[in-house]
Amino acid sequence: MSDVKVWKDKKLLANSKYRFFPASIMLRAIFSNRYFKSQNLKEGGSVLDVGTLYANNLIPFFDRGWDCYGTEVTEESVEIAKASSLKQKISSDIRLGFNTKLPFDNEQFDVLLSLGTIHYEETIEDVKLALKEFSRVLKRGGCALIETTAPKHHLFVKSKHIKEQLYQLDLPSDLRHKQFFTFFEDEAKFRKIASECFSSIEVARCTEQYPNTTIDIWIFKLSKT
Repeated sequence: MSDVKVWKDKKLLANSKYRFFPASIMLRAIFSNRYFKSQNLKEGGSVLDVGTLYANNLIPFFDRGWDCYGTEVTEESVEIAKASSLKQKISSDIRLGFNTKLPFDNEQFDVLLSLGTIHYEETIEDVKLALKEFSRVLKRGGCALIETTAPKHHLFVKSKHIKEQLYQLDLPSDLRHKQFFTFFEDEAKFRKIASECFSSIEVARCTEQYPNTTIDIWIFKLSKT
């Protein structure tokens, strides 16, 4: 994360008077069996939000009595997440951690969230390592919810194809200009690598079209038995 982005996040946090809203896709995928198979979420479970930043996605879990954990990739963003949790009165354990190296025990969590994080890995091998790490920290019967960019998303469209699955963003107005990403053109390629670590894979795709942009995302719900 760039220093400019961290500064803006700190300023936004300082000026905020309200709780940040959880990602609606996470609420639909985890808390309603209308969209995915029911996870039968219990009271008093444990959840890890990888790349939590404002800790907003921990709110519905905390309100249901869950133990809440999160990771961020810089010391500055860890402090932002801790401050946001405190401001929103969420009891949480936020640590420095990465997709491929999570600072937690084996089989510690019932649910793992990775919303907009896994595509920052720049090789398929690192994506595989991340999925292996997600599986390691999940309990048997737990699930990982992964959201990542799909082909019609404006970031995907504005990225140059470098080689298989690897893209580079070409958008000077974005702080991530020239950033490399691993994007998936179709669900089959993701299913293939995820099946090495997870026993059940559910796939959804959501596309939202606005006057100035398109948001297109894959949602992968991976279960471990």
